[in-house]
Amino acid sequence: MIKASVDRGRITLSFRYDPHLVEKCKSILGARWNKAERFWAYPATRNAARAVWSVFAPFPDGPANFVISQEFHNLLTDIELPPDGTPIPNVPTKPWEHQRKAWWYVVSQWGTNGNPCGAALLGMDMGTGKTKVTIDLIQVYGFKRVLVTCPTKVVKVWGREAKRHCDPRIRFLLLGKGPITKRADRLLTAAGVPTPLVVVTNYEATRAVSSYREMHDAIKRTAWDLLVLDEIHRIKAPGGMDSRFFDSLADMIPCRLGLTGTSLGEGPMDAYGQFRFLDRSIFGTSFVRFRGRYAIMGGFEGKKVVDYQNEGEFAERFGSITYEVRAEDVLDLPDEHHVEREVELSEATQKHYSEMDEEFTTWVGEDGGDVSVQNAMSRIGKLQEITGGFVRDPDTKRVHRLGSEKAEELGDVLDDLRPDEPLLVCCRFRPDLDIVREIVEKKGRTYSELSGKADQSEGWMDGKTDVLGVQIDAGKEGIDLTRARYCVIYSMSYSRTAYAQFLRRIRRPRQKSKTVTFIHLVASGTVDKRVYRALLRKTSVVESILEEVRAEKRRSSRARRKEEDE
Repeated sequence: MIKASVDRGRITLSFRYDPHLVEKCKSILGARWNKAERFWAYPATRNAARAVWSVFAPFPDGPANFVISQEFHNLLTDIELPPDGTPIPNVPTKPWEHQRKAWWYVVSQWGTNGNPCGAALLGMDMGTGKTKVTIDLIQVYGFKRVLVTCPTKVVKVWGREAKRHCDPRIRFLLLGKGPITKRADRLLTAAGVPTPLVVVTNYEATRAVSSYREMHDAIKRTAWDLLVLDEIHRIKAPGGMDSRFFDSLADMIPCRLGLTGTSLGEGPMDAYGQFRFLDRSIFGTSFVRFRGRYAIMGGFEGKKVVDYQNEGEFAERFGSITYEVRAEDVLDLPDEHHVEREVELSEATQKHYSEMDEEFTTWVGEDGGDVSVQNAMSRIGKLQEITGGFVRDPDTKRVHRLGSEKAEELGDVLDDLRPDEPLLVCCRFRPDLDIVREIVEKKGRTYSELSGKADQSEGWMDGKTDVLGVQIDAGKEGIDLTRARYCVIYSMSYSRTAYAQFLRRIRRPRQKSKTVTFIHLVASGTVDKRVYRALLRKTSVVESILEEVRAEKRRSSRARRKEEDE
C-alpha cells in the first residue's frame, strides 16, 4: 500500500520497500529520498501532486492501493475561482486591474482552503506593483509568519509599502542592517510573540557561512507559512550560496512566492535555480539534465550554450506557475530615446588602448610601469577602463589616470543642460565615479554618489544636489531614479539584466517627463561600440564582443597571408 500525504511544504510517499515502486518514485521530477524518516518527498504543489497521481493511480489495483490524505486530495482538486472582475476581499487600498489579476492567479496556485500550499512566480516589471500584490496576499490569507528576502536596498521599500497598503496590526520587522547576532536575536524574539509577523531581511544575511550562522539558524528554527524571494533571479546560479540555502528551506515552507521583473534576463538557463526552490517538480533537481534538455551546447569543449531546444515544452513548464506583467502593457510610461555621442580618443590614449588590445599590456610611466592582463576577458575590461580615462593595475590595484576625453564630453553635456536640470551618470567602474565627480564640480554643479561604497541617493532625490553618479550594480534594484529625465551612460556593464533594470529605474510611472533620454558616451573604434551594439540588440555582450574580436583576427590573418602570397 502506498500512502501519500502533505507535510507543510512537501508531499510524502511511504510504502513497504519494493524496488519497482522505488523506480516509479525516481521517475517523477523533483524526487528526494528522506533517509532519516524513510519516505520520498516532492514539493507540495499542484504540479507535483498531479505527477505523483499520474504515476501511482494506474498502478495494479489502482486507487485501492494508493491511500491519500485530504491535503493531498486538495492539491489534486482544481481551484474554483469567482467570476472575473471579483475584487480582492478586505484590503485597505484598491489595486490596479493587473494587480487584481495577479493576486487571483496566485490564489489559483495556493488554493483557497484553510491550509494553503504551493508556489508561484510573479514576473512583473518594475513599477507594476508586485510588492502590493504580495502584501495583499499576506493580509487576506492571514499568514502568521512570513519571511521576505530581498536586496539590501529594497528592505526599506517593504517598510514604506507596508505603511501604505497593510493593516497596522500586522508587524513588519525590517532586518536589513546591524550585527548578524543582534538581527537573529530580534527575529527569534519577534517570532515568539503570537501576532502576525512579516520579517524582511537581505540575501547577504541568510548565507550559510560561519559569520552569518546565527541568522541562518534562526530562520531554520522558525515555522514560516510563506517565504517570498523578492528579485528571485538572485538565486539563478544553481551552485550559488543563496540558491542552495533557499533550496534547503523549500520543503519546510508551505507557500513560496518569487518576485522579479527579469526572471530570464540572460536566457532560459536562468530558470533552473529559481524553479528548484519554487517547485522542483517542474524542471527537476539536476542542472546537467535540465541543460541537456533545453540547451544546445557547443563552442570550446562543448561548454557554451549556442542555442536552445524544446522551447515549446520549456515555455509551457515555465508558464505553469508564472504570471507575467509587462510595464508597457499596463502602465503609461514615457518614451525612451537613446543618443550616441562619439568620443575621439587622443593620440596618447589611443596608444595605450592599442598596446593593451594587441599586446595585453601597456606602459603607464616610470612610477606605474607595465599594466598587463592574462586573458581576453580581462583585456576587454582593461580596454573599457582606458576609454574612460584610467587603467587599474590588477596586481597593485593602483589607478593610473590617462586621458580625459569622456570626461570632457560629459562636461559638454552638462553645458548643454539647464543649470537646474537633474542628471544621472551611470558608470561601470568605481574609478569612473571619481572622474565624474571632478568634472561635475569643475562645472559648478553639486554631486552625490550611489555605489558599492556610498549611498547618497536620498539627498539627490530630495533635490539637494544636481547630479547623481551611479555605479550600475548599485542602482539596478530598490531605488526610484525618476527625478531625472536625462541619463549619461559613461561606461556600460556587460550584463543585459543589470542594464535593463537600471533603465527601468528611470523609465517608471512616477516619471513626469514624456520622454527619457539616455546619452551613451562611446569611444570611436573601441570596445565601447561593441558593448553598445550588443546591449541594443539584447544579445550576450561577452559572446558578441569575443566573436567580433575573433572575426577581426581572422580578417587580419587572411590579409597577412594575402600580402605574403603577393
